[in-house]
Amino acid sequence: MSQKLNFYSVPHLNTVSQLLSNMQSCQLKTLSGAQLTQQESESLEQNSEVA
Repeated sequence: MSQKLNFYSVPHLNTVSQLLSNMQSCQLKTLSGAQLTQQESESLEQNSEVA
């Protein structure tokens, strides 16, 4: 029985690790996008102070 469990769990582990990897990359993209937006707004604020 444990052989069947191992046989079925390996593909599932691959699927789970792929899903986690995708989630992580999506979160990183979201965070980097938010950081860029914050930098842009700070830049606009500095430009309006100069003018």
